[in-house]
Formats: sequence, C-alpha cells, structure tokens
Amino acid sequence: MSSSCRSGVFRHLATIGDSVVISCKFVSFGAIRTNIDDVPHKRAGTGFEEHKLARARIYKPAKTAMQSGRARTKKWLLDFEPASARQIEPLMGWTSSRDTKAQVRLRFDTREEAIAYAQKHGIDYDVFEANIQRRSIKAYADNFKFGRAELWTH
Repeated sequence: MSSSCRSGVFRHLATIGDSVVISCKFVSFGAIRTNIDDVPHKRAGTGFEEHKLARARIYKPAKTAMQSGRARTKKWLLDFEPASARQIEPLMGWTSSRDTKAQVRLRFDTREEAIAYAQKHGIDYDVFEANIQRRSIKAYADNFKFGRAELWTH
C-alpha cells in the first residue's frame, strides 16, 4: 500500500506480524533514503507490543537487622534492576529517577511461581537462591558453665 506525502515523499505501509512498519522514500533530491525506526517486537504471552524490559531479580529477602522477626522473609520477591542511575536535584538535594520499574516489587509464595510469572510476561530474570540459616541453639546456662573456653566478665 502506498500513498503520496508532502514534498515528494512516498510513504509505504507494510505489516510484519502485528507490527506496522512505515517506510518513507525521499525522491525530491534524487537520493532515496529509507527511514525505518526500530520495530517493536512482540513478546510471547502478552497481548501488546512492548520494548525490551529491564532484567529482573528473583530472590528471597534476608532478615532485616533492625528487628528480630522473620515475617518478611518467607515470600519470594521479583524486582527489576535499575535501568539508569538516580539523579540528585541540585537545589533541594532530592534524589530522583526516571525508572518507574524500580517501584515495582512483586511477592510470590514459591520460587516456581515467580519464574513462571517472568516467563509468561517475557521478562529476563536472574534467580538468587536463598541462604540457609544455621542456628546454634544454646542454653543461657552455657554462659556460666565451668569448662567455658572464654573468661566470664561482668
């Protein structure tokens, strides 16, 4: 399909899959130039065209050092790696970012659910395995036993 544009430019429309490619030929100066922008690719499993997404991390968070509870360490998280560095606003000193994916943090019950979600939506991901916590269970009386290796202090 072709139609004429202003100033001797002919526009050609072509469809590749679900994407539309516009090709313009400039004939007024004797040179033929084709202007094709990056064709957005279609990801499998999504109903819309999108550009390449940022890489995601799938991990199980560690216990926070501020509290002794382990409430937020049971679920697996999927969050995106930062696409660009944060900028500091010179007047007020605020930190800003243009990356809106940095605000997204998804929680899943299992590692397999998070991987299935990433694969379904065409997201590149890295999986970081959870570290197994080894606890040494001690009794309070061990602090005062006779054969203690270290000296007891007050």
